Amino acid sequence: MMARNIFILVMVLLWTLPAYAQEEVNVRAGVHPSYTRIVFDWPNVPQYQVQKEGDALTVAFQSPARMDLADILKRDLPNISDAAILSSDANSITVSITIPPGSRFRDFSTDGRVILDIYNPDGEQNLAAIKTDTQPVEPEKTEPAPEVQEQPAPQIDVPSAELPVAEEKQTEEPQQTVDSEILALPEIDAHSILLSATKSFGMSVFQRENWLWLVLDDPTVNIPPQLDGPNKDKFEEFQKYEVTGGIAYRIRLPENFYVYAKGGGLTWDIVVTPYQSQSRNPIGLEREFDDSDLIRGASLVWPSDQTRKVLEFKDPSIGDTIQVVTTDFSDVYSGEAREFVELSKLNSAVGLALIPKVDDIEISRLSDRVMITRPGGLALTRPKDFRALELNQQVDAVIPNPYLEEAQNLPPMTRIYNFAAWEMGGLQALDENQTLLMAGIPNKNQNGQVTDLITLAKLNIANRKSQEALGFLRVAEDMFPDIEKSPEYLALRGAASTMAGRHDDALTDLFREELEPFEEVNYWKAYALAHVEDWQQAFQVMPKRSDVLKEYPDQIRIPATLAMTEVLLRGGEPEMADALLNEMGELLEDQQNPENAAWRYLQGEMERQKGNVGDAIDIWTELISDKDDLYRVKSSLALTRLEQEQERLDTDGVIDRLEALRYAWRGDQLETLINYRLAMAYVDKGDFLKGLTLMRNAATFTPGTKISEEITQKLTQIFRDIFANDVIANISPLDAISLYDEFKELTPPGPEGDIVTLKLAERLASADLLGRATELLQTQVTRRLSGEEKVKTAIRLAGIQLLDDKPNGTMRTLDLAEAELERITNISSALRSEYDTEVSLLRARALSDLGKTGAALTLLSGLSGDKNVMSLKADLAWKDGRWGDAADFIQDLIYNEDIALNRPINEYQAELILSRAIALNL
Repeated sequence: MMARNIFILVMVLLWTLPAYAQEEVNVRAGVHPSYTRIVFDWPNVPQYQVQKEGDALTVAFQSPARMDLADILKRDLPNISDAAILSSDANSITVSITIPPGSRFRDFSTDGRVILDIYNPDGEQNLAAIKTDTQPVEPEKTEPAPEVQEQPAPQIDVPSAELPVAEEKQTEEPQQTVDSEILALPEIDAHSILLSATKSFGMSVFQRENWLWLVLDDPTVNIPPQLDGPNKDKFEEFQKYEVTGGIAYRIRLPENFYVYAKGGGLTWDIVVTPYQSQSRNPIGLEREFDDSDLIRGASLVWPSDQTRKVLEFKDPSIGDTIQVVTTDFSDVYSGEAREFVELSKLNSAVGLALIPKVDDIEISRLSDRVMITRPGGLALTRPKDFRALELNQQVDAVIPNPYLEEAQNLPPMTRIYNFAAWEMGGLQALDENQTLLMAGIPNKNQNGQVTDLITLAKLNIANRKSQEALGFLRVAEDMFPDIEKSPEYLALRGAASTMAGRHDDALTDLFREELEPFEEVNYWKAYALAHVEDWQQAFQVMPKRSDVLKEYPDQIRIPATLAMTEVLLRGGEPEMADALLNEMGELLEDQQNPENAAWRYLQGEMERQKGNVGDAIDIWTELISDKDDLYRVKSSLALTRLEQEQERLDTDGVIDRLEALRYAWRGDQLETLINYRLAMAYVDKGDFLKGLTLMRNAATFTPGTKISEEITQKLTQIFRDIFANDVIANISPLDAISLYDEFKELTPPGPEGDIVTLKLAERLASADLLGRATELLQTQVTRRLSGEEKVKTAIRLAGIQLLDDKPNGTMRTLDLAEAELERITNISSALRSEYDTEVSLLRARALSDLGKTGAALTLLSGLSGDKNVMSLKADLAWKDGRWGDAADFIQDLIYNEDIALNRPINEYQAELILSRAIALNL
């Protein structure tokens, strides 16, 4: 009957708080010879920014967290005088760290950690007596040193300062040590660790962090190792561990000590020395590939036929598994540490030691080798030449144009690179030149060795061997740490890191203050910025001239110029970009050149920006059939978007094409972009659940990048628009609640969040999903809201409970509304009266549903006789069979209509008259 209309009550806002979880972030510190390290252990590294103002470093994380700075505050750290949390809220946390005047710092993130290094103002300190309370984690990654031969080599100038004793370099991976006192470098000769028995036994000897491990493959050999040397009392005791099939010992070593082995079988002599040997010949790991599997299908092979056993045990400090291969012979060893995707190889002086990163690593001893693999094979990089970095993202955005026309008379540019001289005959002469340089290194002092290593780095950079160049630079810095203060060294490392794809490392070097006077470095800044998707800053810093690039060797000029061309195209500057593309066309006449596809792809973008849509489509269509995987995918993506803009491809066609591209390229920002475009196509089609799911996944592919940040913002915006605007009315109730449940963490705070929750509840109620609507509103009433918002929401909730035939729940909710109304003091009497009336109407209906119609009518008798009250009275009396009362109440409604005989009556008035007649008759 008409009475149900009474319960479509006033729409109200709900006050919701965002559901966010504060992560526990461990903060710890470590002391190193030239710097102090602070590590923030995040489960997932958020966006963050480090700024220096005076003597304070401010680290602002764009994520909520709980941090305890006790480990920093309780210790007397050399470069940290104070630390405090400046602010913490639902979206961020900011930490302030006070450092000495003049201190430099660096920051980077890796493996869920944000690392901050504060360098000593006066260089290296003596750390003999400094305690460190850091925690055990993964070992540091190292690069193998280059092999050398005894031949003379050319010389170049290096700083003449006396070189210190070789010191282990801290790599970009954070190093952590077991709780202990760091041993000072003892000024002593080598020490020996002796092991002997009456029967032959095999061993594996390796280093992990500052621990030396000796693993014996015969558990019956019960004579412990004996340490001998002039300062043996400075070493700790051996720790013994039981191993299935063997026995293990470990001892803590000072930093920067090397370990070698002699003997074997019955008697072993493990030498611990501060001096590095140049005559060792390790047996390296080799790679084997199954050509039928282009992604996995690989195995590692240790080519030794002199192995005994494979043993496995847990590291007591870290808790992960170590697998070792033992041998009878001291000259059978795998050498320096190496990192692979699924395992780590430790620095081994005898045998082989591995740390699996997955559970199904298999080690098999064969007659002539040791095979390391897993079901389906390992994921290893195929051996091939490293090519310069290709462009990462489709050219489809234009940024504001600060570009000015290039001057006719260009001023001189301050230079720091001389690639033409460093090329030294090119790739044809590279091997010969390297052999010449490396052969003479053992016969030189440290200054000469560093000089040749820098020359080797320049030689490799100029010939586009960036990874090799970084290796030589790393070894040079290990030998002479102060070389990092040299602008030329920073420029070399920045260029090599750029070409090697280590763009974050490159930017750290290239933006150092020491390189500001060198304008040429701005090319490399732009090069690196382009590959981290910071196109606007790349455009701002890039010199708007190409004369210097023309002097570079082709193997450097081509990738650098292509990167600059994309920067210009993204900056909306097609004229200079067109000139550069024409230059590249002359250099890339050979269609087999690896940069040819990149050049043609950018030509397509050039034509698009000129308005030559047909030419752009032709170029990209041709590239779709090209054998270059990267530009085949990028061209298909660009072509899809262009045809969509030209209305040559509908939404279903876009989805079909992008679904085919979705698995064609993996692992970088191009994959992110493909999934983002596909997600937007599903959103345009109205499939919001699939679209937002794809968008959320896309944001996780390349965390910390600008494109991931933009996708996250778009994801949040679409979610809010769906629920805050009228879009939700076009979504089925089941899809709406599924979308909310899946993405409720995106619910905005404040009044906007109230609208989201309210509209969802109303959408569910309109579809008779009253239970879910009740759950949403009940959570707000009982846990979130207070004051007038709680009263309004409780009244709406009571109405939905009545519709759901829950009169007892209605009564309890109305009790909450009345109790909250009593606590409100700053409310007008008119508004309070309005709320009281609404509560009474709902309570009366609930009493009637509970069979207490008399009580309900008594409650209503105290209210003013407006239309709503009279209608409810009539409805309750009718429902309970009180026909006389019903007739009287309907009569009041008829009088209220002011019906006259000389005027036609409407449908509602006719219904009232008929209802009263029926009541009188009954």
